[in-house]
Amino acid sequence: MAKTPDARSESPRSDSPNKQVNIYKGAGKSNRFLVAAFRAVTRLIARTYVRLSVEGLENVPGEGACVIITNHISGLDPFVIGIPMDRTIYCLAKVELYQNALLTWILNSLGFIPLDRDATDTSAMRIVLKVLKDGHPIGISPEGTRSPNGDMLPFTDGATKLALHAQVPILPVAVHGTRELMPPGTYGFKPGKAYIKVGKLFDLSDSYGKPMTPELLKENTAILEAKVSELYEDIRQRPLK
Repeated sequence: MAKTPDARSESPRSDSPNKQVNIYKGAGKSNRFLVAAFRAVTRLIARTYVRLSVEGLENVPGEGACVIITNHISGLDPFVIGIPMDRTIYCLAKVELYQNALLTWILNSLGFIPLDRDATDTSAMRIVLKVLKDGHPIGISPEGTRSPNGDMLPFTDGATKLALHAQVPILPVAVHGTRELMPPGTYGFKPGKAYIKVGKLFDLSDSYGKPMTPELLKENTAILEAKVSELYEDIRQRPLK
């Protein structure tokens, strides 16, 4: 795990879309008023256009930190998954989305944390660990990118490292139907049906304190992938009409 960076690592990134914007400013500190307004709007849209079926909502902890892991089939995934949950879920977002100061403020205020996927982003990691330490959930898609065809991609070990380092429980979640609500390569929204299935909370406590060897990470990452895969396969064949 990378060392915690000093304040200089949070200066505007030379490779960010807008070099004059410090994209990490305000990250990890959501604006509760903006979050509440955004949640109200998304729930209204969902009631109007999305027939959302949710299972296992009782498994979502009412308080305390956890790492929420999900499959990733659409840009809508974090928004749809957040609709039935009453907690603010902080999520990682690719730095390419941070195009200007206004977008940076909006994304960070909604609970998104900028992540440079092409480098070891110590600033993002420091913020994520602080969010977990403060008792908030972090949402991660361990596939690392959207599936091109709906099949789950192999999990990377980022979520595994995070859960082991922070020693927090993990909540597996699967989503189906969001790919059809916003097909790949489009930004339009189509009415339809979507499914969310939330699994039971679990942890990797058997591996706490052990060296993060490639073998240990591979073994535990396989556990995370199996948990989400089981949920996804259960809902994947369900009708979307």
